[in-house]
Amino acid sequence: MKKYFTLVLAVLLSVGLLAGCGSNNDAEYLKDISADKFVTLGQYKGIEITVPAPIVTDEDVEETVSSILMNYPMMEAVSGPGEAGDEVIIDFVGTLDGVAFEGGTSFNYDYTLGSNQFIPDLCEGMIGMSVGDVWDIPVMFPEEYHNPDLAGQQSSFQVTMNSIERPVVISEMTDEYVAWFTEGMYTTASDFRAYIRESMETDAQAAFENEVVNQITETIIENAEFKKLPAAMVKRINDALINSISYYAAMYGLDLETYMMLAGLSSGDMSAEEIMMDQAERTARNYIAFQAIADIEGMAVTDEDVDSGIAELAASMGMTIEEYIVGMDIDSYREYLMIERVSEFLQENAVIIYL
Repeated sequence: MKKYFTLVLAVLLSVGLLAGCGSNNDAEYLKDISADKFVTLGQYKGIEITVPAPIVTDEDVEETVSSILMNYPMMEAVSGPGEAGDEVIIDFVGTLDGVAFEGGTSFNYDYTLGSNQFIPDLCEGMIGMSVGDVWDIPVMFPEEYHNPDLAGQQSSFQVTMNSIERPVVISEMTDEYVAWFTEGMYTTASDFRAYIRESMETDAQAAFENEVVNQITETIIENAEFKKLPAAMVKRINDALINSISYYAAMYGLDLETYMMLAGLSSGDMSAEEIMMDQAERTARNYIAFQAIADIEGMAVTDEDVDSGIAELAASMGMTIEEYIVGMDIDSYREYLMIERVSEFLQENAVIIYL
């Protein structure tokens, strides 16, 4: 369940929430509580963790190069006959009893031969065509076709083959391929390999740091003793999780349970709601523990820190500060800055053993 700590940070930054007020137990935000009232910390410096070193080897780079070459082949024009996997441009006119039917006509249509995008008779019937061919292909619509007017009907499609391109998989990355693949951003294989390595090293370092923080956080929480968490804070985090994940589930036309299962966010026999509440409570503990460390180590996030951070973010987006903060949850952003600051401190003070 480690992935949730980073997930919740992102969610809380992206969702606008109401400001909190009231007593410590009713507080929504860290600014409204005294962290030491809710947690007694154990060891948090000098924690020993074991992680793989963030190393990118020549073999790793070459595997990525091979994957790119395999999955993004260059295309070469051929006259035919067309084969499954060829990218073609076709015109087609479908007729029923000699009369063109609605939705059965298209021109300059991009299609991959053998991709089963059309009904089987038409898909199979186009294989073997050459550029310039005009074939009349008889087809039988399936009995359960979505259009009842065509279901089970004998029809015909006149197909004109305008062009055929065939994927060409190469074993070595060439300057020509790089210029094509990057649309001119890179023009030599050596420069593009250097870019691939740099990107992989950046990703490896980010994954390494995330794993380090996750392991340290788990140990800190195990070493700490917590009192009852502020209910309003847990609810704030839980609401943010539900709103965010529900939004993405709706984008894919899925219910919450299905989306979380496909996204690898489900766990055992717990329902989606139970999982998110569990993670909300875990995250509240993490936040409170980190705030307690910040208080002890004198790492308070000031208003100036918040203003400076927002100014940088706004500038990076080409926006004014006033435009950028519309709908922004400033208190969540303050928490985010604290988490980043404490995370860096904990990494610097950990004992890291490399696998």
